[in-house]
Amino acid sequence: MARDYTKYTVEGLAENLNKRQLVLAIVKDWASKNNPSFDEIQAAFPDEVQGSKGFIAKESEVKDPKRFNMKEPLSIKNGLHVVVSNQWGDNISNLIAVAEDLGYSISSDGEAEEETPLNAEQIAKFKAEEADIYADPDYYAEWNAFSLYDDLLEAGDTAWADRILQKIEDAADGFSTLETVCEKLQERKETELLLATAKKGEALAKDTSDYTSLANIISKEDKDWALKLYQKAEELAKDFSDLNSIGDALADELGDKENALRVQRKAMALIDDDDEWVKKYFLKSLEDLGEMGESLLAEYRSKPVSNKSESFPFSIKNLDTTEIRDHIEKLILSKDEENCKLFKKSTIDFVNSNNSCYWIIPLIQRCLMDFQGKSDDENLDWDDVIYLMCPAGKELDVNPKKEYSLFYCWRSQTFKLDEDKDEEQEFFEILIKHFSDAQNIDDTGDDFYHTCITTLYCTICKMCQEDIAQDELVDLLLAVFNDQYLKDAEQGDFIWGVISETLTSLGVDLEEYKDESNLWRDMYLVNFDDVATYLIENDVFDHDYIPS
Repeated sequence: MARDYTKYTVEGLAENLNKRQLVLAIVKDWASKNNPSFDEIQAAFPDEVQGSKGFIAKESEVKDPKRFNMKEPLSIKNGLHVVVSNQWGDNISNLIAVAEDLGYSISSDGEAEEETPLNAEQIAKFKAEEADIYADPDYYAEWNAFSLYDDLLEAGDTAWADRILQKIEDAADGFSTLETVCEKLQERKETELLLATAKKGEALAKDTSDYTSLANIISKEDKDWALKLYQKAEELAKDFSDLNSIGDALADELGDKENALRVQRKAMALIDDDDEWVKKYFLKSLEDLGEMGESLLAEYRSKPVSNKSESFPFSIKNLDTTEIRDHIEKLILSKDEENCKLFKKSTIDFVNSNNSCYWIIPLIQRCLMDFQGKSDDENLDWDDVIYLMCPAGKELDVNPKKEYSLFYCWRSQTFKLDEDKDEEQEFFEILIKHFSDAQNIDDTGDDFYHTCITTLYCTICKMCQEDIAQDELVDLLLAVFNDQYLKDAEQGDFIWGVISETLTSLGVDLEEYKDESNLWRDMYLVNFDDVATYLIENDVFDHDYIPS
């Protein structure tokens, strides 16, 4: 299995770089010199340069960490952290062209070797890593195995890397693992092995997403098979998103615009007129079809406009706290009472349908409290519209504080579902096992992230109501932040995201409580001692009281 081990030199910057190192060096240097916004860095290094996997992503929004360099995030304007794709093969020529347009001079050694022998130090290091990965079958870290595979390829031992990839494939008990193996084989243009592994993957595919992804992977190698997989995906499609994704894939991967248009027409029938995100995706899909999509585009745009008032497009995939706050401010300034009532109703309806997102109700309450304070201070007379907009947990069909509260064991700094029964576990471990069907964090989706925030929120409220001591509450927060179950999977940013969203929902001003002595990737952590004192003194459990 031949692999290109060409080394690159960037004049005045670095030398002897492999592909991944070359890409990171260029992006890192450009970002440090230009301090770009996210839109600016994406404009300089567009996704098309890498291909289908994307080039630059926000660190906090990465869904598949195997495809990005998570170990070296870059800091850009406003403290935002981004990560760079590590998926580079023949597409490296695209990067070089972009870099040269930006003023970089790149040269290579012009050699592509069949093998690069490892030295003794490398062999010892990789053997230790392999032994650690497979030491305990109960704690097999698949992500680490893929990382070792990538490192071995970069170091030049293709045969050893092949053995690791085969081990991963043999141990696979779910579609997502074989999906990643297929992607690795696709990168190396190992068509025969790719199709054989894809056949195994098809046997484990369960839903539209699985079949669509597999079809995308093998579309260039076997178009007929890919079309059949897209048809299976269409049969299993449940909503607009499923059909829209299939339509896009048919056009992009197979160039089959006729079938793409047929599927998009089916998707159009499932559009929720109140969901702005859905409408944007649909319009973009039709525009990408060019002339073929013009008739359906005209048909959609000629549909009668709904008489419904404007509501916030709540979506489990796009719960952006800044957008929610901006929308609230817009409604308050408009003083449109009907839209204010609709906002409250849409919030309650959304959380009733997505109980794990309960945390947005106290978040909205906190936001409205801030605007109420501003109204009082400046005599703005916002009281009536703020009252109309304010949702409450007691209006829900369920009591999330019962469903999502854990018991904190202060002696062991662990958690239990039931104070008198269950075994003690780490915070994220208990959530994955009891609130998710996933085997590990890599298999979870957006719903799990919201489950974590809501559970931490409800647990803190419960423990404060039971008069937890200040030092015990500090230990609770630290137990979540130092949770080894996710730290071992290098999910520190996921953990901090959960904690920061929870504290914001509890009314904590993260800027006010930032702690410069404890940095996390150039981001301020909060002073947990002061935060715990604030939470106890302000009776946070009482802010969204839900009767038992």
